[in-house]
Amino acid sequence: MYQFKGNGVTVYTDLVVLHNREIIAVSIIGSEIAVKAVRAQFLDENAKRRIEYYQVETEKSTRYWKPAAEYRQFPQIKTEQGLQVFLMHNNLFWGLTQDDRRVRAYQNITELNIPCPTPSEKEFTDCMDRIIKAGLQTKYLVKCEVLSPQLKLQAAKFYLIDPMQLEDFKQAAENIIASYLEDDDIAPENFLVGINGVADYIERYAKL
Repeated sequence: MYQFKGNGVTVYTDLVVLHNREIIAVSIIGSEIAVKAVRAQFLDENAKRRIEYYQVETEKSTRYWKPAAEYRQFPQIKTEQGLQVFLMHNNLFWGLTQDDRRVRAYQNITELNIPCPTPSEKEFTDCMDRIIKAGLQTKYLVKCEVLSPQLKLQAAKFYLIDPMQLEDFKQAAENIIASYLEDDDIAPENFLVGINGVADYIERYAKL
């Protein structure tokens, strides 16, 4: 584990997620009083408007900072090393595996009220992979750096969502999803015949 120091408090961490030297997510482990002190620096009302600086002791001591932003806490757990808390920037998109990231993409798309294939549909995997790629291309998803002594966590992918790019991303996502809704088996002329047929049906039976 790495030491994580700030404001006279020292805890330990096995995961720090960074974007341009800003701490976007962090797992903190230590005594209950020390963990609660660091947690307050991320979560209290003043923390949303305040920048905090921390030292992360890896092979070398490097200074990073928590931006003035909103964070949320995952459920805390007690370990042999002490209390562990995971804190994450509200605008973070992440997953330990590709399947995790597809689920996150699906959740994000549904929160944007864009209809899309569900996990039970065959198009789901391909569609979500294309949507994640579109997120990167439009810079709606910005890749973060992962610091961790654990290989499994080093392989995880974290992306910071940029709300300024939301409209470009929504347009790209809607175009992708629309391609799965097209029925290539129905030619335009046959489609019109079908409409005429329904019109005839309504006209014929409307008075019954």
